[in-house]
Amino acid sequence: MWAWVEQRCHWGQLREIGSSNIVKASVLMPVFGYMLLLNDNVQQYLTVRYDGWLLKYLPSLWRVWLLFYGSFFVAIATILYAWRCPSEVKKYPDAFRMAEGETQYQLNLSQYEMMVDYVRALSENFRGWHRELMADVRIPNLQPGWQSLTDMQRMSNLQVYQWTAANHRNPWLRISIYLLYRFGFILLAVPAGFTFIQVSLIAMKRVF
Repeated sequence: MWAWVEQRCHWGQLREIGSSNIVKASVLMPVFGYMLLLNDNVQQYLTVRYDGWLLKYLPSLWRVWLLFYGSFFVAIATILYAWRCPSEVKKYPDAFRMAEGETQYQLNLSQYEMMVDYVRALSENFRGWHRELMADVRIPNLQPGWQSLTDMQRMSNLQVYQWTAANHRNPWLRISIYLLYRFGFILLAVPAGFTFIQVSLIAMKRVF
């Protein structure tokens, strides 16, 4: 199961969520939610009188509580993403974009030998699950025909490997961030979906 989840939460996939301006703004939502829950004058306006029988089993502000916890989980996930996401993935959406943007620049700086050493050290320092995830990805300078490639092609392959390694880094943290996002969005969706159904039913009763 964890392998199935891991395949769906690489840093490149989390980037689509964590880099969103709307999601970044969610970091402030728990603060506003906390202020609302503590304000008695505001609470009376947040109670939906159409909840009916639900109020016998749930707090009157159950929607606000779910929104608060949902935004809280999303905010924690966003903070962890911003803190731990590799810089390669933050800057480039995929490996080939990185190769396109960095290859010529690195060659102009005569960084080829340094990149070869860096990739070799990178592959030797994989630990635990990260090592297993990268087991099927060939190290560029050990590939057949490496010597027949041009410097541009070699550097491009090194950049692709570097981004791929970064994309697989910290698998358990990636899974945690993914689950925080998923659980948070579910909590946010419940009151929104329930309110939509209630409003639709009330509208239908009045029309028919």
